[in-house]
Amino acid sequence: MSQLMQGPIPGQSLTDLPKNSPWEKPSELNEVSDVVRHYVDRLADDEVMDDLSVVFELGGDLKTIT
Repeated sequence: MSQLMQGPIPGQSLTDLPKNSPWEKPSELNEVSDVVRHYVDRLADDEVMDDLSVVFELGGDLKTIT
């Protein structure tokens, strides 16, 4: 139920500033290959890998992290 309250209110785009809300902006990555490359590059960072390894050592699971 709480997820229903996070979307736009009907008619809000008519009274709010144009392009002010996240759902009114086009996506930055439109191709699957671009999205995969973006996340592979981010996850390949040594600092991110160190942080993830600590989370997994502490009992974190992949589903929660994703």
